[in-house]
This record gives sequence, structure tokens and C-alpha cells, in this order.
Amino acid sequence: MGCGSSTGADSKICLRKTKLFAVDEFFGEVQGLCEELYTIQDLIKSAEDKLLYDTDFHHADGANAKHAIAGIVFRVASLGNLDNFDKFVNITDKQPFISLEASSAPSETISSINAANDYINSVFLAKDRIEPLADKAKTFIEKAPEIPSKAKDEIAKAKDLDILEKVKSLKNTKCNVKEIARLPTVLFNFKDCVMKAITNIQSSIKELNSKKSKLNSISMICKNKRLTTPMTCYQECGDPISKTEKKPASKSKKKLMKKTKYI
Repeated sequence: MGCGSSTGADSKICLRKTKLFAVDEFFGEVQGLCEELYTIQDLIKSAEDKLLYDTDFHHADGANAKHAIAGIVFRVASLGNLDNFDKFVNITDKQPFISLEASSAPSETISSINAANDYINSVFLAKDRIEPLADKAKTFIEKAPEIPSKAKDEIAKAKDLDILEKVKSLKNTKCNVKEIARLPTVLFNFKDCVMKAITNIQSSIKELNSKKSKLNSISMICKNKRLTTPMTCYQECGDPISKTEKKPASKSKKKLMKKTKYI
């Protein structure tokens, strides 16, 4: 049903065909839910990868969207284009809480500004999907235990399946029901992904608010030290980045430069 094979407790749910129409219809709906969850998570990850790449943070151990967003503001300030902080950094009490205005920014920062806004928007679009997707998952989880009995009824009426196909149909049904029992974990991982992203965004807002009055000083430091990227400006003037000691995953430039869209 449209997904690759994988193994392990955190592997993707990939339900099998049973050749039983009503049963496969149910499993198809469950698989569709799973694919939506995985797709949204992948979009957030891709948007963050692009943001980190455009701001030169992609090789900085422990760096995330918080550092990249603040780094963009520091870099724009260093270029002398931040006379009006509130015009460039739009912080509100409503979702998505922060956005960066690209219209008056230096051309070299436009790509990173757009990447930041794309990331922020993708995260909050995902947040709005948590509750409806959780409701659908709950319905599927509650219905799943009834499916093996339904499959047996379907098998008894199936005239176009031989004995081996009937055995396989029932086996696949039971395997799928077992897989559906993992839906709470999939949902937890999805929500955890989104909430961590929101925390990073909120942390960037907190840091920018705390350093708003220091932007002239930050600008001079970056200029005097000839710091030319959001990352180098941030490493000099931003909060310390907590290292993970993990080696950054390699990403192709082509993949990272691809614009992400929420679907």
C-alpha cells in the first residue's frame, strides 16, 4: 500500500494487501493516515534542513531552527538593514508568532529569510493537524480488533481465492492489526517532532526579544570581525549552542536547496 519495507520498533507502518475488499478498504484508510503523518514530518525535516543549509548551520553540531532564525536577524543587522526591528521581525501573539519580512532585506539574505518563513509555516500547519489526525487514529485503533473476524467472514464468501490465498489473507490481516497497535507510537513521534520544532521557534523569539536592544552592538561586532553568514554572526553573538556530539548527516546540496511545500 505505497510504502517501503523497514524494520524495528520505530519503522514505518506498512500494511499488507489481503485481497478482501472491505478489509483492504479499512487498511487503506489507516495507511493513508500513516502516510500523512510521515509526510508532514518529512516536510518539517526538509524545511529545517534547507533553513540550516541556507544559513550555513548545516555542519554546526547541535544547531537548530532557533539559532538559524536569530542568526538571520543578526546578519541582516550587520549589513545595516535593520533600522526598524519591528518592521523586519514581525512577532505577534497569534500563530505563527514570528515571521521575517523579506521585501527590504539585502538580496543575499532573501533565500534564508524565505527558508525561515517556510519552516515556521510548515510547523504550525502541522500543529493544526495533530488533533484531527489523533481523532482518526483513535477510531482506527478501536475498530482494528474487529477486523480479523470480518476477514474470516469475507474469506468464507470469497469464491475467487484458493486455499493458500485465503490463508495468506488471514495472516496479512492479523499482521496488519498488530501493526495498527503501533499507531499511538507513530502519533507520539509526530507530536514530539512538531512540539520540539515549536519550542525552537519560541526560543528564537525569546532570544531576539532579549537581544533587540543590543542589535547595534551585534552589528558592529559582525562588521569588525568580518563575519559574513548567519552562522558566524550567531556563533559570535548568540546564545551558546549545546553540542550533541553527533556527526551531521550528509545531505546533497540539490536536495537541501529544493523548496518545500506543505501539502
